[in-house]
Amino acid sequence: PGARASAPLTGGTFAPARPGGNFAALLSYGDVTVGGIGTTTYVCNGRALAFGHPAFFTGRSAMGANDADALAIVPGLIGSFKLANITDPLGRVDQDRLAGLRAKLGVAPRLIPITSSMTALDLGITREGRTDVTAPSFLPVLSRFHLYANFDSVVDAIGPGGSKLRWTIKGRRGNGDPFELTRGNRYASREDIAFFSVQDLSNDLATILDNPFENVKFDGVEIDADVTDAYRVYVLETVKISKNGGPFTERTTLRLRVNDQVVIRASLRQFRGETRKVDLAFTVRPDAIGDGSLIIGRNEFDFPWPGSDPTPGDDFDGMLAALDGQARNDDLSARLQTFGPTGVQETMLGKKRLDQVISGLIEIPTVVTP
Repeated sequence: PGARASAPLTGGTFAPARPGGNFAALLSYGDVTVGGIGTTTYVCNGRALAFGHPAFFTGRSAMGANDADALAIVPGLIGSFKLANITDPLGRVDQDRLAGLRAKLGVAPRLIPITSSMTALDLGITREGRTDVTAPSFLPVLSRFHLYANFDSVVDAIGPGGSKLRWTIKGRRGNGDPFELTRGNRYASREDIAFFSVQDLSNDLATILDNPFENVKFDGVEIDADVTDAYRVYVLETVKISKNGGPFTERTTLRLRVNDQVVIRASLRQFRGETRKVDLAFTVRPDAIGDGSLIIGRNEFDFPWPGSDPTPGDDFDGMLAALDGQARNDDLSARLQTFGPTGVQETMLGKKRLDQVISGLIEIPTVVTP
């Protein structure tokens, strides 16, 4: 345990490592400072050995190495530890092995900045947060902790509310060319708005990090967020369907032909508010032939979990396009899922972005014929 630390600057001043002195190995600096504190074992020719055991046991490493000011040795049932404040930079940890850590002294770690500008609309408070990450493999989880930290500082409470986030992920592809992904989403929760607002960004980072197409380097993550205490959602109550200009009726089953003109009229009730109606129109396409279901509502499961198979898209560009095209929580969507000669066909028929999060799904058994 220790205090927050500022990231070392390239070309800045480095403290000398001392055998028997304190040694901090850091995954991140800033709002969220994560690492471990131990002892420098040996110093020679611009390198230092420390800890006498692994920190995260990653083998090759890119962590920051810092000096520390030990305040106390705290005893514990599973081992004592140092309580310390992290101080001056020493260099960069490049090996994290069973025998301990190795650091190159006087060399700054490569930093991946996570920055967030968050505004609590009800309080009129805006805060600029920053966490500098040294270990790319920890970027997805540290992005969540960074957002938690800014939510707690700005909202100053754990509770219900709504949020609107927009983020940009920047990096370099395997050939060195830059890439960028910008997207956003809207969230609502009656329990903890922070908890429900942080996962999408983390999932995007994990998908890019673990992609099977190219080895990437992240250059930074930028986040803009607005938060309110108000819980606002639309609850999908009923849908009526008009086919080829006919009357709108509620359906328990539906038979469609290719080229049919369909309009879905969704009835949405605001939480503790009024009801509004939203129309979605589409034409039945030939690739939708088969037996299945028409699914209306918020499309919550249109994307695989990071690390699952298959990765979206056929190449790196396709993966970024799939990430960018994900349905949002405030998108009212209609999709047709049918079982035809070539297997499961899922067709996004249409979607409309609303001003609040949507809750609920309605599924209608559907047959599509030529």
